[in-house]
Amino acid sequence: MFPFTEDCLAACDIEDARRWYEQKAEGLGRKFTRAVAETYLRIAENPELYPRVNHRTRKWRIRGFPYGVVYLFDGELVKIVAVLHAKRGPKALTARLPDTKPITAE
Repeated sequence: MFPFTEDCLAACDIEDARRWYEQKAEGLGRKFTRAVAETYLRIAENPELYPRVNHRTRKWRIRGFPYGVVYLFDGELVKIVAVLHAKRGPKALTARLPDTKPITAE
């Protein structure tokens, strides 16, 4: 298992979504945070398994919720950079990582 860190903006993403889900149904916010934690552990176990978003980042969806965890992996450390709703476009990620370029067919 690889060590991981969580960017403060990713932590804010989680808290915002947790609050929203908790307002919808009591306990749903806790269920969301547990699903995020499980996703983090799966990523840390095998970070290269999940699909690339661009040349620097990868993304894996959170089971049971329309969110994905976006992260960087340098071969030694996983850095969680965002936890974004599936409907958020690529601009949401580009704003956080301005030097990312989408993967293009060569």
